[in-house]
Amino acid sequence: FHVTGVQTCALPICAGLALSGLALLSILGASLLERPWLLTALVIYALVMAIAYFVQRPAIRSVLGLEALPEEVAAARARRARYVSYGMGALIGTIGILMSGKPELW
Repeated sequence: FHVTGVQTCALPICAGLALSGLALLSILGASLLERPWLLTALVIYALVMAIAYFVQRPAIRSVLGLEALPEEVAAARARRARYVSYGMGALIGTIGILMSGKPELW
């Protein structure tokens, strides 16, 4: 399993997502405040991306065995990474509900 190749492949995709998000924000401008469901979904999305980069990405190193750790520590990190992934999945599901339902939040 070659982690460097995955990281190299993922960086352009992440940059493309960031650029498309910034384009959306620049096109909508102040009218984004008239769509609270979209604003909320964008904030949740930014939160999920931050968790993925700053929490999950480092945790994957120990899960994949790229760091020499005692077995109990590696198992605890894997368990924590799994639970964080469940939370991220719930947040992504929330984005789906917001985008499909477009509820009036305020």
